[in-house]
Amino acid sequence: YNTGNAKELRDTEEFPKRKSDSDSKEESLCEDIQDYLTKSPDYPAEEIYIPSGDHCYEAGLFYSLQRGNYRYNISPIYTEEYAASNNLKKQTAEIFGEFFTVALNFRLIDISRPKPKPKLKPKPKTPSAPMPVSAKKSNGKLICAKKNDKPRKSKQNKGKHMDMECCLDPDEYPNPHCTY
Repeated sequence: YNTGNAKELRDTEEFPKRKSDSDSKEESLCEDIQDYLTKSPDYPAEEIYIPSGDHCYEAGLFYSLQRGNYRYNISPIYTEEYAASNNLKKQTAEIFGEFFTVALNFRLIDISRPKPKPKLKPKPKTPSAPMPVSAKKSNGKLICAKKNDKPRKSKQNKGKHMDMECCLDPDEYPNPHCTY
């Protein structure tokens, strides 16, 4: 619940409804809900327990925890037969024992969201491959200028190197400007 909408614990749906047969003298006594709240060191939330014989409210049992602008209530869902029980705590332990385990282990954790990374400037494009030294243009594309090119390994350069003539040899990388 947002505490702006549910300012007090009694404004939540889980808080038991007031009995309609309480007279006007007792009505002022029913305003104080502190008698129904129990803070236990074992439980992170406050226990709200209203026994079945209470003269102000219907029977109820739930846990409530408030942090910041929000209130969190942990409550079992009651059937009419279940809510009419004389001892709601005992009935809950017998039918739905996990409820107390959930309430005991209920913790609110802080969520840390990573800060957005600043937008980086785009990296400059790496310099493109050098233009071929000797090539001819055909239909706007660079092709090998030699008519009878015989591909062979270079005697001058050892290892692989970039093709600078648009005539690919076995020890050369293709030049991106050339069409083979």
